[in-house]
Amino acid sequence: MHCPPPPRLFFLHILKTGGTSFYRFLENNYPRDASIRDDAFSELHRLKEDPTAFAQRLHQLQLITKLHLDFSSVARQREMDPSLRVVTLLRRPVARCFSMIEHWRRVPEVHMATLDDVRRELVLDARSMPADAFVEKHQQRLSDHQSKMLGGVSDHVANPPREPLLTAAKANLTSIDYVGLTEQMHETASCLSSAMGFFNSMSSERLNVTRDDRRLTTAEKERIRGPLSELNRCDASLYAAGEERFWQMRARWKLHQFVAASSHQPTPLPHGDVLRFSMDQPLVGDGWHEREGGPLQSCRWAGPERQSTLFLSCCPQGRLEIRVSILSVISDAVLTSLRLSVAGRPVPYEIHQQGERLILTATADLPEAATGWLELTFSTANTYSAYDIAGIDDHRQKTIAVETVEVRQLGSC
Repeated sequence: MHCPPPPRLFFLHILKTGGTSFYRFLENNYPRDASIRDDAFSELHRLKEDPTAFAQRLHQLQLITKLHLDFSSVARQREMDPSLRVVTLLRRPVARCFSMIEHWRRVPEVHMATLDDVRRELVLDARSMPADAFVEKHQQRLSDHQSKMLGGVSDHVANPPREPLLTAAKANLTSIDYVGLTEQMHETASCLSSAMGFFNSMSSERLNVTRDDRRLTTAEKERIRGPLSELNRCDASLYAAGEERFWQMRARWKLHQFVAASSHQPTPLPHGDVLRFSMDQPLVGDGWHEREGGPLQSCRWAGPERQSTLFLSCCPQGRLEIRVSILSVISDAVLTSLRLSVAGRPVPYEIHQQGERLILTATADLPEAATGWLELTFSTANTYSAYDIAGIDDHRQKTIAVETVEVRQLGSC
């Protein structure tokens, strides 16, 4: 059976993010010689001494994976092929560091002779030193590694300034086509398969993991959690941005699945007309709790994630007026960080009190006529539960309780 090859893809593989399991899934969708074969791995590593020859060799591949390359390699490949697509995985920073230390602990003796002096010292120290002493000695290797990879900065650079590093890493993250999360590996594979035309062969088995006898103990983790959090403040912020990219990708994938399975088609919204959506209606969206009864009509709490998306059945054109009725807010802190995006674009808004409700109003300009659903996204910096706020036995993480959304077509921009 002959299947046409999928588009060229670069997997930006960051250490200890589940990348071995993920690239084996990617390889299933390409011919053997279209990616880096295991028996050609050493030869390709030697080519890295000649950056031009190395880049040209990567350019010959349909799937670039296995190698731990930073974003500068992505930029170089895109100069040669602007159509190249890029995917990466991000992991919660402290958990990634735990896994990194465990990885150094378990390197087998047979591989020790192949390590350079720096990695040999890391392995020997990880085996022999208390975990907290190891973290103190090897701070550079354990600090903001994901930001360094996305920012195009080598681990060999000692203590790069954090603000410029995070700015560069976040800017480069926005240019990556598909951002997945280690903690959501299967959904990441599903979203990517849909976008790339893959068969989703992602296995439940995890590769390159540490045996129980080499894992950090609970006590060791607690001793080093604080220092590792401090060392990875950039990575924490980068991961939060990656979560939002993932949630957006997942919401759009779910919409694609819904549209493919249903016969419903959005209709244009004529000038001056109003589309009114209430939580009494069927939900087309992601990141919402179950419907609850309100004083006059139903509402839904946004959560449990920090980002919630609604897809409204209209084809907006030009300028829109948006009005959202909010019945309740779990904490005033939510409103200080609340962001609204329309069709993926952040828009300013105003909020005023109307009786017991808050009314959010915004105007959005969509210069290109849309052909599908209108996407509204509500994002916040944090979520809270009623138990967190008032000790009430409700542990659901929530932000705002929405009753209705109204969209009015105002005309062209």
